[in-house]
Amino acid sequence: HLECDNTLSHDIHEIRDKVGVMKAKEMSTYACRDYLLQHSLENMRMSTDSPVVSNVQISDIFDFDDKRIEADKHIDVSCRRKMIEWKIKMADHFGGTREIVEISQNYLDRFVDKFHCSRKVYKLAAITTMYIAMKIFNPRKITL
Repeated sequence: HLECDNTLSHDIHEIRDKVGVMKAKEMSTYACRDYLLQHSLENMRMSTDSPVVSNVQISDIFDFDDKRIEADKHIDVSCRRKMIEWKIKMADHFGGTREIVEISQNYLDRFVDKFHCSRKVYKLAAITTMYIAMKIFNPRKITL
């Protein structure tokens, strides 16, 4: 009986360690910044001609000829809200859940956190992340 208690205690300690490592990884590696705030701060720095350290431009990766992202083409709160509303409509239409919308938006937020992009690319990324989330988490077959 004492040996069983020691094994259980060891297992509990091991589980605590694993959960602690997973939590630390989530807070550091998988953390997603507030990209809307970050873009606003960068725009403020640009307007004062301060040097700006920015994330990778999406156009650098995919060779888009969209190097000139004007202020009105930046992603803002209203753009994000519209995409979420669209995702909710799509989930309702195709029998998905709000959880799928949340997962999809999480994917999109993580993408935009790493890459600056125009509204056009943001819309394409929103469609893609919704498609991925629906394919992975929607048990029903999507029919058009």
